Amino acid sequence: MREFTWSATEKKAARTAFDLALGRELKATRQKVEALLQNSSDDRVIWQVHDYLSEKRHDIDEKYDYRSPY
Repeated sequence: MREFTWSATEKKAARTAFDLALGRELKATRQKVEALLQNSSDDRVIWQVHDYLSEKRHDIDEKYDYRSPY
């Protein structure tokens, strides 16, 4: 594999892009949870929220694994 070194500018841009993408996904997740809670009169919706968040956390943890580029 070829040696590749990221410049400080490239590292900063990569981190910014990562943070923006993660932030958008977390915001969308929060909005979905808030909608689930607001649109249900059944208190047991809390377990649907729990299941949804567990699945989303797994998906997000797999998708967003930031390791500083070298």
